[in-house]
Formats: sequence, structure tokens, C-alpha cells
Amino acid sequence: METAQPQPEQQLYDLADKTRQYMQTQRPAKVPEQVNTLMLADFFTYNLTQGGFSQLLFNSGGQYLSEMEDMLLASHARATHDFYIQAIQLCTSDIPRFHAFLESDFVSENELKNQLHLISLGYFKCGISFVEEAKEYLTETMRSVDTWLCHNS
Repeated sequence: METAQPQPEQQLYDLADKTRQYMQTQRPAKVPEQVNTLMLADFFTYNLTQGGFSQLLFNSGGQYLSEMEDMLLASHARATHDFYIQAIQLCTSDIPRFHAFLESDFVSENELKNQLHLISLGYFKCGISFVEEAKEYLTETMRSVDTWLCHNS
């Protein structure tokens, strides 16, 4: 009997966990760029699937916004990128409101969070998955990171 292959998201999460563990125990002085890409993809995927764009942007603390966009562009995740841009434009159209959202407790009622939730609903309704859209890019990134880990463990 064959064992089922883990879902693509789970493969990403598992390798990111393995990489985090290696980084914490070995503390390498230099890592390949693919490690940073993998960790960003893990953060992006987990937060987007768990709580949509509001959770993604809240948990990012307003950081790495351009790096996330660069990753979406490099991975050719066009549909995910389009929804991401909608969310970013909404946030940057009123910076004080965005900062208030980032400083909130997240669970309280918040107009920006609700608007981001609507963008997320549109994204999920389309049946889009960043991991599926970026499959080739993520597969190559994961292969590179796994090879690096094997050579350094």
C-alpha cells in the first residue's frame, strides 16, 4: 500500500520547520537566498491560508511587503499577486488607518480588517492557491534548500 504524499503546503511547512531548526542549532554565517525565499513563502502561505490578507499583513507588522511582492512576481503567481496588490493598495491608501490596524489586538472590530477580509473572500472564492500557482518556483526553491541542508548537516 502506497503512503499518501503530503499536500504541497505541508511539504513547504515541513521544510521550513527543518530549516528553522537547522538555523537555530547551527547558526550558519551565510545562507543562500533560497533559504530566505523559502521562509518568506512559508510565512506568506501559512498566514494567507489561515486568516487571509488581514492575518498576513497584520502578522507581517507592515514589514517585507515589497519582498512578498517580489516573490509573487518571481514565482509567476499572477492571480495571487493581483489580490495581494488590492490588499496593499487598500492599506497604503490611508497609512494612519493601516498603522492603527497593525497596533490593534486584531480580534477587535476593525474596518480595514473587514475590507481585507472581503478581498480574501474574493481570492478564496476563485479557488486560487499561491502554492499551486507558484508550484515550479517553490519546487525549485525547496529542492535548492533541501540540497543545501543535506550538504551542511
